[in-house]
Amino acid sequence: MTNDKIQIKTLVVCLFILASGDLAAQPLVRDIRIEGARQIPEQTLIRESGVVRNQPLSGFWPDSSLKRIRQIYFRRGYYQAAVDSFKMRYTPDSSKVRITVWIKEGEPVRIGHFSLDIKRDIKRDIKRDMKKAHFEYDLSSVIAIRRNQRFSETDMKRQIGEMLFFLENHGYPLAEISILKLEYEPDFNMLNIVLSVDPGPKVFLERFDIQGNELTRTAVILREIRLKPGDLYQHEAVLNLSETLQRLGFFQSVDPPRIRFRKNRAIVAIRIHEGNPNTFDGVVGYTPSNDPDRPGYFTGQLHFLFRNLFGTGRFFEAFWDKKDRFSQAMRFGYEEPWIRGWPIHAGGYFTQEIRDTTYVDRGWRLRIRYSPWPTLSLSVEGGRREILPDSLGSRQNDLAQSRSWVGSLGLDYSTFNEPLNPARGVRYHTMATFGRKKNQGPAFLDTIPGWRRPVNTRQIQADAEFVLPLLKRQVVFLGLHGQEVKSGEDFVPLSEQIRFGGTTTLRGYAEDLFRGSLVAWLNLEYRYLIGRRSRVFVFMDAGTYQRREREKGLIRGNKIGYGFGLRLETRLGVMGVDYGLGQGDGLMQGKVHVGLVNRF
Repeated sequence: MTNDKIQIKTLVVCLFILASGDLAAQPLVRDIRIEGARQIPEQTLIRESGVVRNQPLSGFWPDSSLKRIRQIYFRRGYYQAAVDSFKMRYTPDSSKVRITVWIKEGEPVRIGHFSLDIKRDIKRDIKRDMKKAHFEYDLSSVIAIRRNQRFSETDMKRQIGEMLFFLENHGYPLAEISILKLEYEPDFNMLNIVLSVDPGPKVFLERFDIQGNELTRTAVILREIRLKPGDLYQHEAVLNLSETLQRLGFFQSVDPPRIRFRKNRAIVAIRIHEGNPNTFDGVVGYTPSNDPDRPGYFTGQLHFLFRNLFGTGRFFEAFWDKKDRFSQAMRFGYEEPWIRGWPIHAGGYFTQEIRDTTYVDRGWRLRIRYSPWPTLSLSVEGGRREILPDSLGSRQNDLAQSRSWVGSLGLDYSTFNEPLNPARGVRYHTMATFGRKKNQGPAFLDTIPGWRRPVNTRQIQADAEFVLPLLKRQVVFLGLHGQEVKSGEDFVPLSEQIRFGGTTTLRGYAEDLFRGSLVAWLNLEYRYLIGRRSRVFVFMDAGTYQRREREKGLIRGNKIGYGFGLRLETRLGVMGVDYGLGQGDGLMQGKVHVGLVNRF
């Protein structure tokens, strides 16, 4: 080893020893107090100063720490604030120190003259662009800065951000705003401000480059975007395109749009990851028999959804549900999207339900749905409904064979960022159904006064769901649901009553265990999101119902269910498992619901 290397190593060791000795010599901060702070909490000032209790005093004390305190006041508009003095009291062995800082806050600075220096007048352009919305809105209306108003650096930055937000959403995404003049008048404690606004060129959309779509036709994606080449550039609308397409349920994921500006034109590139748009939802259960001479039976549900048939956006649904030994339901539906290039969707569906061999409920509907925005749709439905009771069911429940013409008005609104496993957003659905029903038999019901007369029916349904983000990957889901049915008859018949309970409504109970003419339920879940379509959660469900019967009078009930569940994305699809307990159930008496949503 050479002498030079030995000397360098020796120097490094000496410097390390000196530095360690210097750190060890720093006293511990026993306490720190700030006197005179009225406008800003003392703990905020202490935290920003970098002085920590029970830690060695920083080598940057006092210059850096006191400067930080002054800067906090300056950012909040207290330009006269100053550190009057500070005092340090050491323990006898100098190992600990108490620090006291005295502050003079002074009066907050106020805004004197404020103006904008706009490099070219854009007010006329913005008014012309907004004419279709039937109101005028210029840049000065965004500003909430007034003379004699208290100045705050934070508020000023927010105001500049709001002005830039306004400009980039009215065709000026390349706008720049800077401080042209900032003059402080100490005699009046006022600040004169002039902002320079350079809007840049007015930008229009040139084209959309759609990438990654193999099944879905490019024309289908472009029409769902709702923006066209030649439209005025709106930055927020462009950024929301990925969520708009994701909400369709066609794609596995959609990348954030990439934007490229060329003079006064914008080119937007969107990459699609298609995956499988169609889903198969299956649930299977087995109910053992308590009668040794009677075998148990299977229950289940099969649900096929084709959301993007042949890549055209057409919708087809096939549904079959077997709730118990004697009940089953089916539904088939189809929808043709974008009639003649307008956001109008037309279709229909057929339903049939066999209920406990008591009656058959069969009907069809035609529907027209108008979707002016990706988050909102309005629908109109009309069709026919038939109730075909069994002879025994007619006598036991006073059920009449009937036919009804029905019509519905509906509204759907959703901002969920992901249909299957949302991390934020709201969803609202309401539908009002009106009908004209006529009973047709059997003859023995003639003893009921007026039973053959035509009657009007009405059903109101409302559903609201909220997903509220909490901590990272943690959300609260709240669902509120209610339905009410009314009839011109003295009592709402069994076939018209609303049934609920089970997997999708009130967990911890058998499917459709409860019924009434007025029902409502609540679903509350605390979810931990473990993947794009995976989560674990605990839940609490609560429901209430009421109905009026000829012999028993008014019947009411309130039920609560609780438990935990899992949604896990696998190669086969999204597997779901819920374990729910009803009122009075022991730990081993819960209901297990197993399901699989498979994409193909």
